[in-house]
Amino acid sequence: MIAQRAASVRPAAPAGRAKLLVRCSGNGASSAAFHEGQKVKVVAPVKVYHSHQHPEGFDLNGLEGTLVKDVTHFKGKILSANFPYKVEFHVAGEGKLAKLLVHLAEEEIQAI
Repeated sequence: MIAQRAASVRPAAPAGRAKLLVRCSGNGASSAAFHEGQKVKVVAPVKVYHSHQHPEGFDLNGLEGTLVKDVTHFKGKILSANFPYKVEFHVAGEGKLAKLLVHLAEEEIQAI
């Protein structure tokens, strides 16, 4: 009886199963199309929810801001950030302008 239990084996995976193939290109750095202090405009529909003055979300499309930092470079190393550009916006809310910092991708902004 013990020999019969040990003989049961889990079935093998199907032979036609697709293999996973991952390819990467580049080093993760941004293209350096933008520099710190540059004025940029959001050209994609981006909605952020981290502003307490806009709990329903705030659409950034068409908004102009200042590029604060390219976060792909840190202490001499190149990082592969998904949203490498840190942009500062000044938005109206509660009687004064509020500063809103957002990380954006290169295809979401254009230089002014």
